[in-house]
Formats: sequence, structure tokens, C-alpha cells
Amino acid sequence: MKKTLIITLYLLLACFLLGVNPEVLAADNNKKTADKVIIFMIDNLSLNDITSQNTPYLWSLQEQGGVGLLNTITGGERTIKNACATISAGNLAVGSNSASLNYQADTIVNNEKIAEVFFRKTGVLPNQDNVVVTNIEVIHKNNLQRRLGNPGRLGDSLHSLGLSTAVVGNTDRFDIIDRPGALVLMDSKGIVDKGVIEKQTGNVETNSKNPYWTDYALLVDQVKSVQDCDIILIEYGDLTRLEAMYSLFSTSVYNKERKRILSLIDSSIKDIDEKFSTDNTCRYIISPSPSRNSYIPNALLTPVIIIKPNNDNGVLTSYSTRRDGIVLLTSLTNSILNCFNPLVKDPIYITHYDKPYDYLKELNKRAAFSYANQKTILTLLIGGLLLLMLYTVIALFKNTNHLTISKLLSLILSLPLALLIMPIFPIFNPYLFTFTAIILCGLISLIVTILSRVLNINSIMLMLILTIFTISIDLVLGLDLIARSIMSYQIISGARYYGLGNEYMGIFIGATISLAALYLHEKFSLKRLINVMILFAIVVILIAYPLFGINVGGTITACIALGLTLISLYKNRLDYKDIISVIVGTILVISVIALLDVNQPSELQSHLAKNINIIADQGIGAIIAIIVRKLEMHLEIISYKYLGWILIATLVGITLLIYKPNKFLINMKKSYNYLYKGLEGIIIAAIIAIVFNDSGITAAATLSIYFTCLLIYTIFSSKN
Repeated sequence: MKKTLIITLYLLLACFLLGVNPEVLAADNNKKTADKVIIFMIDNLSLNDITSQNTPYLWSLQEQGGVGLLNTITGGERTIKNACATISAGNLAVGSNSASLNYQADTIVNNEKIAEVFFRKTGVLPNQDNVVVTNIEVIHKNNLQRRLGNPGRLGDSLHSLGLSTAVVGNTDRFDIIDRPGALVLMDSKGIVDKGVIEKQTGNVETNSKNPYWTDYALLVDQVKSVQDCDIILIEYGDLTRLEAMYSLFSTSVYNKERKRILSLIDSSIKDIDEKFSTDNTCRYIISPSPSRNSYIPNALLTPVIIIKPNNDNGVLTSYSTRRDGIVLLTSLTNSILNCFNPLVKDPIYITHYDKPYDYLKELNKRAAFSYANQKTILTLLIGGLLLLMLYTVIALFKNTNHLTISKLLSLILSLPLALLIMPIFPIFNPYLFTFTAIILCGLISLIVTILSRVLNINSIMLMLILTIFTISIDLVLGLDLIARSIMSYQIISGARYYGLGNEYMGIFIGATISLAALYLHEKFSLKRLINVMILFAIVVILIAYPLFGINVGGTITACIALGLTLISLYKNRLDYKDIISVIVGTILVISVIALLDVNQPSELQSHLAKNINIIADQGIGAIIAIIVRKLEMHLEIISYKYLGWILIATLVGITLLIYKPNKFLINMKKSYNYLYKGLEGIIIAAIIAIVFNDSGITAAATLSIYFTCLLIYTIFSSKN
């Protein structure tokens, strides 16, 4: 009967998930083939550089088309070489130390033609008109060794369509050859069809700190010489040159010079656009890597503007991120290909906003603030949380009354909820943010205490209910509270952009198990057990479903931890048949999620479906690569300042203590069985979270908050 009930629950979950089809969010693809694509590459450009006064043409372009923020994450550091290689690959990739050392094939260096040098290295003899990436073999080997993307995929795809590529401009300075633009359009052989990237694009200025400022009039002529090509990339290098000389200038002189350069670039783009674009030309303005001297510290998101025929204006969004305004470097590849081949779905679409630029400024400011201050804020808050826990333990052994202990535990449990609500407030000072969060914790705790008296309910249970309810509403309605929380994943880090991250997954599951234990501890009945079963099922659905939580590791954690907890709440002892039933049920739920995900449009698929497709294409080698990558990520996160290993050691110790209890715990287990089962359930959740999640250690850390509070409550109950 018991096992049948559990299997039935998993089957109902699977049927529900199969019965609800994910909404197709994909926009219509651009059906008309473009006559040309022009890419204006302005490295080190920031969103604040684009103004109606200093860059009026760029400002008008962002009003005509889509504007967004480009997350410049690559397979390595956020450098221009790695960024260009990533766009070229359509996947995370890296360049090499000499990836920007690129030439026109007919250039003579050390009395030898570059074409001959290139042939000697690669076995490929380029045409005289070609631009060659001299370090192409090293680039390929670097990416192969790191199991990253294949730079050159964009160029290969364009060539397979019979299209020609060209690159104009450079970022040379003094004796440094710096021409990364060729990396974007090169094919896998390291060849761009045409280009002008030698020093003649530079204008020698008398008494200049840098004799290689761009001659913008000459640049227009160079573009004219390759205008017959289908896709042209124009590299503007003056901002990078200025950044290289940052230490030579005072702040005021630097800012003045930056404005001058931006104005010249803006005029140049207008000139080229008016002369060489038509109504059927796709135009991209990109900045592959961020400025080191940005107006906002740690602003690692750069502006991207895309204008396509018949497209509306608004905020650019990527199916990969599902976050309005956030676009990945890797999404640019297929977006460019879509201009010429509508069968390649454009992963970037436009969402309407009345004031796109203002929205992006706010988004950029919040993302930079969270990324820069997350560690400081959480260290302060968690430090305070630990002190509060210590004070609660001391109060516990001083025979403090029940009401005080409940208030203290409610205050501790209010922190995750407070940090979920904090994004509502436009606070960008880390210390003011921390202070406000503490005040909010106190306010929430006070409200919960008052409501608990009015409703005649345990204040801890009410806090848990509010936490579960808020997370659920956020996931269902897409309020993005989790996505914007300082305690959650960060946009700039690129690990996750939507859904339920591991931090709040741990909170969601921990709060759910704790609530179930307290609920059944108050009074056990079959009706209450069924209510718990329904709650557990809802939580699994919210974590698993592709349009809600879409957390595969979290789904496994929830299915196993909640399943075993539910059985243990119903019977005294688990046996191997119970464990097998839960594992089978978990596999069933994951299979349904995978089936749903794989059958979605490719642009809407999560990493689960993408990994399945990779395995289907590449076989067992892909499985090994995924496992190795997951293990490397596990070790990297766990080894961070040894805190991960300390937490794991603590978890092992607590597990042994709970499952091999001493006399005190044995007596506590007999008297407070449901609370004890809750503790066991949280331990199981923490172990499963670590095993099946990339950053499961963070889920285990948040689960520990609920374990500690439930343990204190159980000990207090046993003492009184």
C-alpha cells in the first residue's frame, strides 16, 4: 500500500508534466534574406558611452533597432581575443597569446611573405587577397585541450552558403600588432576572404602619444574596397589604444579624449552606414570585451545594438538567457547566420520597452552592484546569522521561554525571505543594503509574530509558509525576485540566468521539509499526511518544470529527498524497496522533463536537452567530457578557500551523528519522531544536492540554515 502510494504519486507527477506543454516563446524568424551584414566592432565601449549628445548616430540606431547588454563571458578571461574566438565558435572558446597577430596574406615580414609562413604552419596556401590568422593551429589546440568550442565555425558556415567575408581596421599601437577582428570572421583554416588591416588605417599625428590613431576618412575608403563582400567587420581600435595609455592621462584629460574618440567613431559609423547599407542590410554594433576604466566598477556587460530589416525597436533578449536585455557572445553567431539563412533560427529577439536605454542602465547598475558586492554583503549577513544562532543556542541552555526561542528562530529564517524581497529597493551601497536587509528581517519577523498570534499558528511554521509561497509565486509568475536576489546566481558570472538557482533550491527544499515536520509534529493524521504529499508534489513540479524552476539537479534532489522523507514520515523505518521506489520515481520524473525539454524548439531548450543532443551526436566521448567538466566544477567550488571541505566534513559528522545517534538523540527521536525525520530529510537533501548539482555545496549551505533551526527547535522541545 505504502509503496503503491509513492509510485502513484510519481506517476501523477509525470502525467501532469506531460500534460502541460511549455509555451513556445520563440519569435518569428526573419524570413527575408539580407543583402549584407556590417559589424561595427568597438571594443571597450560601455553603455554610458552612448548618449544623444556625444554619439547621436549610435543613439538613433539604438532607438531604431534592438539594444541590449552583452555578457562577455568566454572560455577563459574576458579578453578581446577570447571574446572574438567565442563569437567565431558559437560556443565558449579561447584564443591564444598571439591570436591577434594577424596579417594580410601579401604582407612581407622579415623578408618573407606571410602567405608562405602561413602555408608552412598549416599546409594551406592562402590567396593574396586573404587575411590570415597566423596562430590558428595554437587556437584550435587550446580549445581542444580545454574541451571548448571550435573557432572558425561562423566563417565555415558563411563559406558553405557561398558568402564572402572581409575585415577592415586594427588596434595596432607602437610596435604591437593587435588585429583581433579577423578572429570573428575567419573560417576553421584561419582565413578571411578579404581585408585591409595593415598600418595604413592609422593616422600619424604630430606630438601624439600614440601615432596609430585611426584615420577615419581612409577607413571609409578601405571599406569601399571590400564592399562587394557579403559580411564586413569594421574594427575601431581607438578606445583600446586610449585604454592602453590610461596611466599617462589625468582623469579629466582621459574623459575628454574618450569623448573625442567616441564622437569620431560615431561620425564614421554614420558615414559608412549611409554609404554602404541598404534597407535590407543587417547591422551589428558590438563591444566584445569590457572597459577596464568603465564609469561603473565591475560593469562587465557591454552594449550591443542590432538592426535588422522589418524588426521593431526594443530590448534585445536571448533564448539562452531568457532575461530581457541580456545577450551572450555565443548567441551572435547564429543571429548573424540567420541574416542570410532563415533556416538558422535567430537566438536573439526583441522585447518591447517604452524606454529601452533607461531599463538597460538600471539592469547594468544592479548587475554590477550584485556581482561586485555579493561576497561582502553575504559575509556580513551570514556572520550576523551565525552570531544569532550562537545566541539562540545559549538562550536554549539557559531555559529561555518558548516564545523567545520561536522569535529568534523566526528572525533567523527571515533572512532568505528578506533577501528575496530586497531587489524591490533601489539601493546600491553595500553597507546601506546590508543595514536595510537587517531591518527588513526584523520587520518580517515582527509581522510574522503578530500574525501567528492572530491566526493561532506556530510563528516558525508561518515564516516557512511565507518563504515557500513567495518562491512559488516568483517561479510561476516570473517576477524575477530570485534572479535579482543578492543571494542568488549573478548575471555576470554566467552560470545561470533564469529559473531556480541552487541557493534558493536549498531554501525551497529545506523550508518544505521543515514545514512538513512541524506540521505533522503538531498533530499527525492521514489528512495532514496527504496535505504534505500534495505540498511535496507542487514543490517538485515548480523545481522541475521547464518554464518554472528548470533545475535538473534540484529536481533529483527534491524527488529523492522529499520522496524518502515522505515515506519515513509514514513509516518508522526505510527499507531497500522504499529506496528503489524513490529512485525509479525520480528517473521517471527526470525522463519526462527530458522528453519535454528535447521536444521544445532548440532555442528554448535548457542545458539538459542540449547535453542530450550532444551525447546523441558525439556518443560516449561527450558523456565522459560532461562528467569531467562537472567534477572539475565541483572541485573548484568546494575548494574555494577550503570552506567547501569544512562544510562537507561537518555534513559527514552530522550525518553520522543523526544516523548513529547517542542516547540523548535516541530519546529525542522517540519523543519527537517527526521533527527527527525532518532533520534526516534535510541531511539527505544536502547529500544529494552536493552529488547531483554543479554548485551543490551552495544548496547544502542554505539547507544547513533549516537543519540548524529545526535541530534547535527539536532540542528545545525535548528539554521542555
